[in-house]
Amino acid sequence: MKNITIKGEGNNQSEVVKNLFSKIYTSLSSVGVTEATVNVAIGAMFRDISTFSSIIPDGIEKPTYPIGVVGGITISVDPLMKYTDTRVLAEGLEITVDIDPMDIDPMDII
Repeated sequence: MKNITIKGEGNNQSEVVKNLFSKIYTSLSSVGVTEATVNVAIGAMFRDISTFSSIIPDGIEKPTYPIGVVGGITISVDPLMKYTDTRVLAEGLEITVDIDPMDIDPMDII
């Protein structure tokens, strides 16, 4: 499994989120994954991306809940991941996002 740590850069929260997304997307795309699992905080961060298309789960068939698609990659939230666990998990890839989850706007979670 490939392990990567990324840190967002920018002058404000919006720039940091866009920079983090760009790095996450590039990392996921480079290995050709079509699904990734995140915690609630990182899921909220993805919702800020303009190209993110929300989907509504239609049942509890998996332990994770798909919340949307961005760039052809389905993003799912694992409700059992700790709020402080800022990993993005995909087949063969684990990305650790170096961000304090408290820096993510809590209104995005609603």
